[in-house]
Amino acid sequence: MPVALILHSIPHDNLEMDHITGEALHRLFYTILASGDRQFTEELHTANGIKPFTIALLSKRRKTIRKGEDLLIRFTFLDEVLYAKFTEGALKLSYGFNIKGIELTPSIVNISSSPNSWMGQSSWDGLYKAASDSYIITLQFATPTVFKQGDIDLPLPVPRLIFGAYLEKWNRFSPTKLSEDLPEIFTRNIALTNCAIKSVPFYTVRTVISGFIGSCTFRIRGSLSEELRKQINLLADFAFYAGTGRKTTHGMGMTRRICEQQNSLLTQKLRRREFPVKN
Repeated sequence: MPVALILHSIPHDNLEMDHITGEALHRLFYTILASGDRQFTEELHTANGIKPFTIALLSKRRKTIRKGEDLLIRFTFLDEVLYAKFTEGALKLSYGFNIKGIELTPSIVNISSSPNSWMGQSSWDGLYKAASDSYIITLQFATPTVFKQGDIDLPLPVPRLIFGAYLEKWNRFSPTKLSEDLPEIFTRNIALTNCAIKSVPFYTVRTVISGFIGSCTFRIRGSLSEELRKQINLLADFAFYAGTGRKTTHGMGMTRRICEQQNSLLTQKLRRREFPVKN
């Protein structure tokens, strides 16, 4: 059951947003999880392969979260057991946690969904049944997004990389598998038709990664069958929980599908050099 929840936390002192690195978010996730089940946490941390969770920081481009204000951190889960262990750990962590020496007290874990929200949940079967057969797909990339290509990072919305990443996660964690032939279909049948993006830095302890944020519209080739269009639309909907590209467990690649009206508004904000991420 894919789930997206938001952890509300209150800092005991002013917290500089620059201090909240991807590594800090990653450590926080495992700290919360370990407070519920330490052995399970060790097994997840040392396991190879794709991890069944993502992390992202929600903010309005503030430089500082002041003492007593609300810091919002988003987590998604592609595994029911992991989700249960994490929420158990969050409830046990009533004494709080710290980021870069600043103590924070968790106030609420919220998974209710509403229009334009970054929270929600669904079943695997529910996602499949709700998928449309639309020819047009618009995605919003809300935190820096990049793909690993050999030894380099590629900060570009290449259709086969975007939808291929969703397919890999879907087939890894969903009980219902999709065709392994889809990557070839992505290459030949999905075109990038409109793009309103900009390059932004993502800071790690050791380096700075250049990623892209913004919105992109893709068009599915008209001759493609209804069933294949439905599977591509399913993967676009799944992006909400899966994230896009590399380092989604450190804050990169937070993604969701949006309507054309939302896409127009995002384009205007990019032109004004604004890009708030709202709860």
